Amino acid sequence: MALFVRKKDPLEERSKSLSLELARVRSEIEAIKTGQPRVRSTARPGKALRTPIFEAPSSGQETALHAEPAPEVFNELGMKKFNLAHAFGRLQAQFRGPDTSNPKLVSYLAAGSIRGLKPLRYEKRVARNRFIALCIVLLLLLWGLLAVVFQAR
Repeated sequence: MALFVRKKDPLEERSKSLSLELARVRSEIEAIKTGQPRVRSTARPGKALRTPIFEAPSSGQETALHAEPAPEVFNELGMKKFNLAHAFGRLQAQFRGPDTSNPKLVSYLAAGSIRGLKPLRYEKRVARNRFIALCIVLLLLLWGLLAVVFQAR
């Protein structure tokens, strides 16, 4: 029973594993650059190697690769028509932002479950309070400016 053993940080463990993987990949790259490629063969000793057989693409794939856009996409001048639904979708995508590649990490960051990082709700509250304080200061400045202008008359 390990009472006084400190729990390992999962982020630190992941960082170490990624650095080991990066070192392995770099060593492979160096081996390839120096002309000593590391090739693993799945062929058994004593058996002749067969040349790979490439199949011709099926007609469905061939038409999908070389298909031209539908003619109703272009107008009589050959210019692409304006598609309102597609334009609206692109506008929404601009405001939506990219999808997360790791939603579990995002939920950890939002909840503040990772030690050493403040939760997003705290950061949002600080930003909101800062914005409210700035608005109040601007309103007071505007009120003072209007009071000075109307008092001068």
